[in-house]
Amino acid sequence: MEILGYGLAVVIGLVMGLMGGGGAILAVMVFLYIFQIPDIDLVTAYSIMMIGLGATVATIRHAQKGNIAFKMGLIFAIPVILGTYFARIYLINLIPDPIFSIGTLDISKRLFILSILCILLLYASVRMIRSANQKQDSVESKVADTPYVKVILLGLAIGLLSGLVGAGGGFLIIPVLVMFLHFPIKKAIGTTLLILAMKSFIGFIGDMQAGRDIDWAFLGIFGTLVVIGVLIGVVLSSRVPSQKLRPAFGWFILSMASLILVKEFLLI
Repeated sequence: MEILGYGLAVVIGLVMGLMGGGGAILAVMVFLYIFQIPDIDLVTAYSIMMIGLGATVATIRHAQKGNIAFKMGLIFAIPVILGTYFARIYLINLIPDPIFSIGTLDISKRLFILSILCILLLYASVRMIRSANQKQDSVESKVADTPYVKVILLGLAIGLLSGLVGAGGGFLIIPVLVMFLHFPIKKAIGTTLLILAMKSFIGFIGDMQAGRDIDWAFLGIFGTLVVIGVLIGVVLSSRVPSQKLRPAFGWFILSMASLILVKEFLLI
């Protein structure tokens, strides 16, 4: 099982480099179900750290290809980072475990957090699949007209949600950039990776301050394999047409949500 888990680390990096999001979803599943780490807070901490590492490497490569809108990315990133930091150091510790009980059935914090993740995944996937054939104008023509207040509020909401579920947020950020800010898909992927790189490390600082027991040797091996996958994914992304990436991303996160739901309900 450990060999499988480390092999999936390469897949996590591959998905990040190719699609810009979804790597954290896979990471959460690998840490939970393959390595069987029982502490959901530690699982989400590991996930955030791995996404930060992989996104940093992918951001450098996408920047070299001109796939990053730095100005709008930074405006969007600041509230995302603040929301993630607040969620990781304060909000997640305020959630009781179990959340509530229905008869003899306890609804655990783990089930609650993963249920939120699945709901967000299902919504984002449907939007991406349905919008696959819509034409997009250039990022310069419409992004400039977007009120900064709207950008900041969207960023804050995504930061809180992704910090709570421990996912990098790419599965939410990419649909927002594409559907609300009118980014071309490849520029949305590159800009998302920039945001993920920034916010993931800030979120992990919150975990360190919260006193989580980190296995650095394990993360070192896992992170190296993630980076290898990222480099492969970035190369592949330059060869995949943009019109195929949007529905592919939507179907990918839909499948992830389905797998999580099936697995969690089997555990109840």
